[in-house]
Amino acid sequence: MSGSGYYFTNLGDASRSLPAAGKAVFINIEDRFNAPQFYGAALGADSVNAEGYLLLEKGGAADYHYGDDYYRQSTAPVKLVASIKKMRTGGPMSMTSHEAVYIRGFAGRNVPLSVFGTLTGTSDYLQIKPFAIWK
Repeated sequence: MSGSGYYFTNLGDASRSLPAAGKAVFINIEDRFNAPQFYGAALGADSVNAEGYLLLEKGGAADYHYGDDYYRQSTAPVKLVASIKKMRTGGPMSMTSHEAVYIRGFAGRNVPLSVFGTLTGTSDYLQIKPFAIWK
């Protein structure tokens, strides 16, 4: 933790700091996210284009952490929504784009990504507003 408690490189630390900070905190993290639009036999890129955004999630029963450091993980579900208009191509996501192929390679689950942005909390979940997402 640095920057007087407003900049974090660990999502768990950032999520626990939100009540004390009382406002959004900056994050620069490497973590694994689920992309439900790419689950199973779903045509992920088509779903992303139809909805206009890529949804990334973390938390919940599907993401239970079995390690001894479970207490360091985020305590609430996390959602990240990335508009396709602000992505690298600035338009529709192609089924053969680097992003679609990469996410599809993980079947939409536990996709390792780096994210720089802000983290805020709602009553039901935490939300990341991404400034940059990369692999």
